[in-house]
Amino acid sequence: MNNKTDDFVSMMIPSEYRQPWFKIFLVWVGFIVVVGTMAVGGGMAGQMHQDQFVFAVLAGNFVLAIFAILSGYIGAESGKTFNQLLSDVFPHDLSWRIASFYAPIILIGWFGVEAAIFGNLMGEIFNLPTEHRRLIMSLATVMFAVSSYLGFRALNWVSAVAVPLIYLIGFYAIYLVSSQATAKFGFSGNLIGIGEGTAIVMGSWIMGVLTCLPDLTRFCRSKLAGALVGAIGILVGNVFTFLVGGAAAAMAGQSDPAKLLISFGFIPLAIILSLANIWTTNDANMYSAALHIARVGNVTRHKAVIICTVIAAIFAAFDPTTIGVLFTFLIFMGNTAPALGGIVLGAYLVNRNRLQKLESAFGGWSGWLVGSAAGSLIGGAWTVPVGFFVGFGVWLILAWIAQNRR
Repeated sequence: MNNKTDDFVSMMIPSEYRQPWFKIFLVWVGFIVVVGTMAVGGGMAGQMHQDQFVFAVLAGNFVLAIFAILSGYIGAESGKTFNQLLSDVFPHDLSWRIASFYAPIILIGWFGVEAAIFGNLMGEIFNLPTEHRRLIMSLATVMFAVSSYLGFRALNWVSAVAVPLIYLIGFYAIYLVSSQATAKFGFSGNLIGIGEGTAIVMGSWIMGVLTCLPDLTRFCRSKLAGALVGAIGILVGNVFTFLVGGAAAAMAGQSDPAKLLISFGFIPLAIILSLANIWTTNDANMYSAALHIARVGNVTRHKAVIICTVIAAIFAAFDPTTIGVLFTFLIFMGNTAPALGGIVLGAYLVNRNRLQKLESAFGGWSGWLVGSAAGSLIGGAWTVPVGFFVGFGVWLILAWIAQNRR
């Protein structure tokens, strides 16, 4: 296995292969900005007053940025993928392999959903029948996976072109609709509070922040760069995504700016915007998923991308956007990310200067379960921090007990 062409799946990245911070920043921002999150912002705009909506978006992303500082810092300092960090917490071979399927299941699931969104948009534009739409959905998964297959440098090339286009065209779409309509928030009649809105914002990207960000910031040349890339990327990318989706929904009842452009007759711009924001998210989704599968299956990253792409293409062909229970499942899985992130990142900080490392597979599984349950029970804006710190605390206690018994 060539570690360089395989993007160092199983070892820390040597210093000579680290990248300038802005390359990692572009990939991270491109990962974050996606139409699915815009739809969440649009839903919030319909359920909140304007000032509450803005406060929830800013507060939720501020909390995400704090976690991104930690996650980005650890990725840069360790030079390791999240999967490598994970295997240090779940020391037994079978244990870490089972845990390693968690992130790919969610990432491939969202990959299929986003590909289906793109296929449906093409179907609406060109008035295509269902079977043609589903063919486009499957073909889109292959197209989005090309840059994942080529590796991090290709992710950067795509993002360097796509991210500026996303911002320019996205703002232009909002400008067009704002010239003909005024914003009306809280129009659904089913209002939610600031706490619930903040929790929705945090839930939107907490999994990506904790389990995917280290896969990118491990390429950073300094720990400070990793921390800042993570935090600023969230504040620039996710705030933009929520505000665009919310503003579009409040003014036009449609959170997807690509569909707003279609309504104004700017079809080529709509296609470019949709392609850009979905591609930059999906190739990063597939990249992180493949890093896990490569180590679990002891295959090259390229083979892992092919395996994941085949699964995603079959999945996308069934149009997962129509499967309501799927979203419930994916959201539930994502809600368990804070506890896992707390364990994996916390364990790294505890063990990085210890000669005898604290480790316990039982502690890892227990912390994950108890932390996830605690976060779910507390609910609201406290879900993420409670899940994170309870998960870490349970692991720390049980790992310390296990070490003393040994």
